[in-house]
Amino acid sequence: MEKMSRVTTALGGSALTGRTMHCHLDAPANAISVCRDAAQVVVAGRSIFKIYAIEEEQFVEKLNLRVGRKPSLNLSCADVVWHQMDENLLATAATNGVVVTWNLGRPSRNKQDQLFTEHKRTVNKVCFHPTEAHVLLSGSQDGFMKCFDLRRKDSVSTFSGEALGGQSESVRDVQFSIRDYFTFASTFENGNVQLWDIRRPDRCERMFTAHNGPVFCCDWHPEDRGWLATGGRDKMVKVWDMTTHRAKEVHCVQTIASVARVKWRPECRHHLATCSMMVDHNIYVWDVRRPFVPAAMFEEHRDVTTGIAWRHPHDPSFLLSGSKDSTLCQHLFRDASQPVERANPEGLCYGLFGDLAFAAKESLVATESGRKPYTGDRRHPIFFKRKLDPAEPFAGLASSALSVFEMEPGTGSMSWFVDTAERYALAGRPLAELCDHNAKVARELGRNQVAQTWTMLRIIYCSPGLVPATNLNHSVGKGSSCGLPLMNSFNLKDMAPGLGSETRLDRSKGDTRSDTVLLDSSATLITNEDNEETEGSDVPADYLLGDVEGEEDELYLLDPEHAHSEEPEYVLPQEAFPLRHEIVDTPPGPEHLQDKADSPHVSGSEADAASLVPMDSSFSLISVSHALYDSRLPPDFFSALVCDMLRFYAEQGDVQMAVSVLIVLGERVRKDIDEQTQEHWYTSYIDLLQRFCLWNVSNQVVKLSTSRAISCLNQASTTLHVNCSHCKRPMSSRGWVCDRCHRCASMCAVCHHVVKGLFVWPRYGPGAPVAVAEEERCTVERRADLSYAEFMQHYAFSRPVILQGLTDNSRFRVLCSRERLLASFGDSVVRLSTANTYSYRKVDLPFQEYVEQMLHPQDPLSMGNDTLYFFGDNNFTEWASLFRHYSPPPFGLLGTTPAYSFGIAGAGSGVPFHWHGPGFSEVIYGRKRWFLYPPEKTPEFHPNKTTLAWLRDTYPALAPSARPLECTIQAGEVLYFPDRWWHATLNLDTSVFISTFLS
Repeated sequence: MEKMSRVTTALGGSALTGRTMHCHLDAPANAISVCRDAAQVVVAGRSIFKIYAIEEEQFVEKLNLRVGRKPSLNLSCADVVWHQMDENLLATAATNGVVVTWNLGRPSRNKQDQLFTEHKRTVNKVCFHPTEAHVLLSGSQDGFMKCFDLRRKDSVSTFSGEALGGQSESVRDVQFSIRDYFTFASTFENGNVQLWDIRRPDRCERMFTAHNGPVFCCDWHPEDRGWLATGGRDKMVKVWDMTTHRAKEVHCVQTIASVARVKWRPECRHHLATCSMMVDHNIYVWDVRRPFVPAAMFEEHRDVTTGIAWRHPHDPSFLLSGSKDSTLCQHLFRDASQPVERANPEGLCYGLFGDLAFAAKESLVATESGRKPYTGDRRHPIFFKRKLDPAEPFAGLASSALSVFEMEPGTGSMSWFVDTAERYALAGRPLAELCDHNAKVARELGRNQVAQTWTMLRIIYCSPGLVPATNLNHSVGKGSSCGLPLMNSFNLKDMAPGLGSETRLDRSKGDTRSDTVLLDSSATLITNEDNEETEGSDVPADYLLGDVEGEEDELYLLDPEHAHSEEPEYVLPQEAFPLRHEIVDTPPGPEHLQDKADSPHVSGSEADAASLVPMDSSFSLISVSHALYDSRLPPDFFSALVCDMLRFYAEQGDVQMAVSVLIVLGERVRKDIDEQTQEHWYTSYIDLLQRFCLWNVSNQVVKLSTSRAISCLNQASTTLHVNCSHCKRPMSSRGWVCDRCHRCASMCAVCHHVVKGLFVWPRYGPGAPVAVAEEERCTVERRADLSYAEFMQHYAFSRPVILQGLTDNSRFRVLCSRERLLASFGDSVVRLSTANTYSYRKVDLPFQEYVEQMLHPQDPLSMGNDTLYFFGDNNFTEWASLFRHYSPPPFGLLGTTPAYSFGIAGAGSGVPFHWHGPGFSEVIYGRKRWFLYPPEKTPEFHPNKTTLAWLRDTYPALAPSARPLECTIQAGEVLYFPDRWWHATLNLDTSVFISTFLS
């Protein structure tokens, strides 16, 4: 990138000069802040706290505020702010809950001024009042916000979300309003935003839900009094108008990752800058009026950007940033990458009912101004012209023209698509009924080819039924003494043109022609030339090969190529006159009979005998001695043909037919079509359904999908809000007891009990109603006085056992507290694995980030392969200071070496069923539920679903004999599991645990 220098004059200040540049820091930065005169910047992190001078060509270190021989947790900073009225005053938020102020004017090396230790957990944000020199505000993970007067040693006000009747959640950001003296905004991990008056700490002025998930940041607009920008984990930036009675969302920007910081751009009313919390390392500047493409992008950082700040409140050209890649950068706006320039300036889109819209630059359309408008073309000039802002050199004129091409009336109607989607039956009936029903729907909508396809699928995959012998006797007349079972019968009256009448046999080159049908070699044709009204002609059979519904307009042409001659032949006489000759063989398909006088498979005399005498109404009845095709043919015999048919419909654009057949046939064809193709068909069909607002049908397709990637679409981003049934207060995440009226959640309408365990609903079986997954149930033996000899004889190779009191890990337990672990290993990079049986995906991130942002209760609807789990994969050298204090169980197995795996997980998390070598697992904090099966008994489970999902869906249906061994391991207890035993785990609380694997 070309480096460009710039000189600007900020309003009310001296000229700012500089270029795009960066400097290397000693450690990752967590936050930055700029002094009032824009000449210095402070950088703070867990291991760094320095002030740099911003010179024209480089950053120059001026002061290191980390002094002293011993590192203090007070210097481990999560946030820093520089007072905009006093250039010597700074404040920091420490990870141990301490708020520290710093006076740069002190003559000593230690610039620390005051310490406020009222918070119990990490302080996420500190903020000075914009006009009041001595007022400092802080927000903490403990759910409290405190207002400090720097002239006093204690806080003057404490604000809590719990005081207003809502939830007390961790505070992620606090910001004083620039225009309203007494107002500040706060954001919370439950997605809420609150507005407070510092004079009224008892309750907030306003509260609303801004995001689906934690709100990590907010920023007041410097010019518009009521505009508040918020960013959250839902990857959105929202702009709220707070001047109305209720907060109104006026703009929304969708990003690609969680939003960690948001800052309005000076002198540009609609511009704001954002950076992400993880995955994305770039800094974006957005025009909220054009939210789909960033106006500018800075790509200098190689790791997550943790802090951004505009260098001067009246200069839009310089942006400063700090990152976890241990760099401090100054970005010049002229050097920014502009994604708009790389975007396609033309757009093309189909409307819901086939209309076509085309948008292009006005300059491109002007070159064709002499052409005549196309039929159905409506030209709409759309102007977005505005005067260029000197502070926005990248902006250009935007002018485009829109052309809309409308469908001609009566063409391109999609009513058939909607009717088909609403009327099709995809599940809940036998396959034969589904095919018949869908064929009838297609036929009524005039889609004859689709109807024929459904009928053919019914023949291929459904075995023919039997007709009682009494029906057969009626069908062949009173004179028949044959009581043979009639396998198939159908009427050739009203035969669909183009099916039966196209294939004819010449009668020894004669002129007489009649309809024929291709049957099995043992089938016989019964003519009713003299007596068309045969008594049994209208007797219903199990299958009428036209339509079970009574429609007799279709004929099935089947290949008799593999007919078995050893099958007994049953010839049914017609009245008293036997057939002149029996058909010996037939050609394999109608294509062999086209334009041929004689069939190569039929001799001249046989062809003469097989020719049928013309009749007024064709045949009355055809009786067949056995199935029209060999019933011993496996269903897979037709799989290739069916797959080709599905691809044909998909290529023709009828993805509805392809998906419907996939769902109806299920496993019969799923294995023959690759997963990627199935997913493409499903997503295309679901998109069409949602365009037509067929939400119920779309959800049904997702639910019945044969593709795993599709079936989990409706199991994400679902939020359930529960209110107390007595006082209507929202239930907190602490449990199912209202903290206002102190009543439990509503009782079960059947058993009148509160459901225990992990579920909101009870499951019922024979006998008294019980709750699923009771923690008290334990089928694993507990031993407190086990000797090594007993262990080897009874448990080492045969069954699990819970060990109690064998080791004392009280010292290790103290070191595993949240505060100690964050202080010792907060900056250490840990490796997370997906919580599924076959865990291949790994993610590396700092331990503090995992604890503070990802250690939350498991979403019951999330998949295991989408859930990150911290267990094992530790750098033993880096964590050796902790592991050396752990006392493993005193038992071992000959020839094995112990290896530690340390983990921390939230409530409801766990790993589904898997097996490996023997080992011990000890719970340090919390509780862990175990489910175990011996090696010879493989459990029923889905490898990508969580243990919570298995416990909810599969466990209640297990027979008593099929249930696993199960137990709950309390803190201080150790579970031993033998080699190759299947086991699944479920953390009932936020848990710290360590396993000793014997490998």
